[in-house]
Amino acid sequence: MRVTLLQFFLLVSCISYTFAGAADGQEILDKKVSLNLPSKEIRTILKAIASTAGTGFTYSNDVLQNRQKITVIANDERLGDVLQKIFTPLHISFEVIGHQIVLKKDKDALAQSLNGHTSGEAFRPVTGTVIGPDGVPLTGVSVTVAGTNHGTTTDALGHFTIEANPGDVLVFSSIGFGIAKATVKAGSDINITLQKTENSMSEIVVTALGIKREAKSLG
Repeated sequence: MRVTLLQFFLLVSCISYTFAGAADGQEILDKKVSLNLPSKEIRTILKAIASTAGTGFTYSNDVLQNRQKITVIANDERLGDVLQKIFTPLHISFEVIGHQIVLKKDKDALAQSLNGHTSGEAFRPVTGTVIGPDGVPLTGVSVTVAGTNHGTTTDALGHFTIEANPGDVLVFSSIGFGIAKATVKAGSDINITLQKTENSMSEIVVTALGIKREAKSLG
């Protein structure tokens, strides 16, 4: 009987510990954070979040690209929501274990990297310019190779450079504008004009490389 009672109490203790861990994890994800980090390396972003939220990040070197830059602007946002918007476009999942947020590369993304563009194909630099309907260059436009997590953003003059192969499809997106696509052709630049779309409220929009908040009104 003593052994049975001991096993029972051990089981109760394990269950209590498990629920306590889950509760702590949910508490961390429910924390509100405010961030203003334009065009920073993702590791710098994580250090800022860790300092603000009182947590830490654990990940292997192959999960994050060393010099990948993103923009994060959040005002009193739930940490879990901010992380979801940062990592979903990067095909990274996260889990709270204790007081650490563990990052892992999604299995689908790993399979794609093994079977897709990283299989030894020779990329070439593709350049171009993105403008609005008024002819003004657009900065911060997300430019990605369709079907991959390979992307970049336009600079202050609307210019971009991305490595791709002839036949690849580039996808252009930016808050307040419709999505545009263009097929890469050998020896030619890609110039794109994005058309405005209507929005009725302020919202957070996540591009392939970051989060931006902009006010919107019916137009």
